[in-house]
Amino acid sequence: MKKDIYKVLEGFRKVNLLKGNPRYTEEEITNFEKSVGYKLPEDYKIVLRAGYIDKGNFHFVTPRRFEYDESMIVFGTWNKDIFMFNTKEGDGDYTVYVTVGEDDKTPEKRFNNFADWFDSVLHSVGPTNYPE
Repeated sequence: MKKDIYKVLEGFRKVNLLKGNPRYTEEEITNFEKSVGYKLPEDYKIVLRAGYIDKGNFHFVTPRRFEYDESMIVFGTWNKDIFMFNTKEGDGDYTVYVTVGEDDKTPEKRFNNFADWFDSVLHSVGPTNYPE
């Protein structure tokens, strides 16, 4: 069952990783969609509107097409791993793929949707910070 994005955001608030001001404006989000040629998943846009996520080496990046597969939209990085939506899978709520390391040209499916992926990011902070 898909995670509730608002509950996941609340988890980020509990561990003080959600900073108040949104990183992107509504206009910027609309322009992202225009530049990649796809509507972005609603849960992803909810997170972008909620505030800045401060998670060490994890960063949301300006959405762009993956240079080795135009159907993939890169949205985040963690160390040298790259996270992306596969626009061929899911009806607007795309599956999430990852490349391990910046030289990896073949992304692998890891999550059925953004909310489940985002929940895994939250839980990576460890049970001492987020015991639920």
